[in-house]
Amino acid sequence: MSEVLTAAIAGDGEARRPHLRKAGMYWAAGAGCALASLANPYGYHLHKHIYAYLRDPYMLKYISEFQGTNLRSVPGIFLEIMLTLGVGAALWYGKRKQYGAVLMIAAWAHLSLMVVRNLPLYMIVAASIVAHPVVQWLRALSTAPVADWVRSVAANIEEIGAEIGPLEKPWRLHAVSAAVMVLLALAMNSPAAGKTLLVSYDPERYPEKALTLLSQPEQRIFTDDEWGDYLIYKLSQQGTKVFVDGRSDFYGEKFNQAYVDVLNVKYTWPQTLERYGVNTLLLHADAPLTGAVKESARWRVVYDDGLAIVFRPVEWAPGNLAVKSMRNARAEDVKNP
Repeated sequence: MSEVLTAAIAGDGEARRPHLRKAGMYWAAGAGCALASLANPYGYHLHKHIYAYLRDPYMLKYISEFQGTNLRSVPGIFLEIMLTLGVGAALWYGKRKQYGAVLMIAAWAHLSLMVVRNLPLYMIVAASIVAHPVVQWLRALSTAPVADWVRSVAANIEEIGAEIGPLEKPWRLHAVSAAVMVLLALAMNSPAAGKTLLVSYDPERYPEKALTLLSQPEQRIFTDDEWGDYLIYKLSQQGTKVFVDGRSDFYGEKFNQAYVDVLNVKYTWPQTLERYGVNTLLLHADAPLTGAVKESARWRVVYDDGLAIVFRPVEWAPGNLAVKSMRNARAEDVKNP
């Protein structure tokens, strides 16, 4: 797109031709990538799913990573700094008719403000683009008619950057980084690995102590999507079924809304749990739903470790409690949206 823009601004046909040739190469590469993306088990249906997923009102409303960026947060403060540098860099590149950099900064800056999950991507893209004009600004500042300490700071930063540059060339320095990664991997897999390096779920955040109680295959467990992921990972071999997990795009808006309504203790929460055949609740000790369930005559506490609380119906009897299949209930949702 930047080459097309440059060609459009160019004065005559002879000046446009090299830019149009480059644009043709980029468009051909883009078309090839688009065709290659169809080489998947679902063909073009994958693109339909992604498009619908990114426009799903439920995702935009409830999933935190799809929310707009909050500039009052700590990441937002760093984004604001990089946005300021990005605007300056865009003007710097625009003056030199390097429109590719301008478009990259503008596009990713917009996406980072619209959706918080794009914030790291903008920071990565902008950092490499902003670096060159920043060096030029520091160089100009070091000789500008400003306070001595300002010139000194600018000159020192530029000098540090100039010293680091040659260190990137020798291959042996990169080998040191690779060696550190190997040592880190060995440490993480060592029996003596401490809590910081141990590759496992944190028992202070996940219901590890309750797993034995939750491993019975006849249980149909309602919990939040994060703990649902954890239970699938830990108990899938035992046949334990969970109400929902993090793959929210596969459940549909109606089912996802029912899940949120239960978590938010909407007055229909008992009927929803009964409809989907839930016979076990695994809740955070401080969850709003926990207090409501404790007040219900249908449920009783069977486990409480201060982090997680497990509820079962008062009539619970493994093997003979009649429940409705979640799968059948979800199928009804598809038939009757």
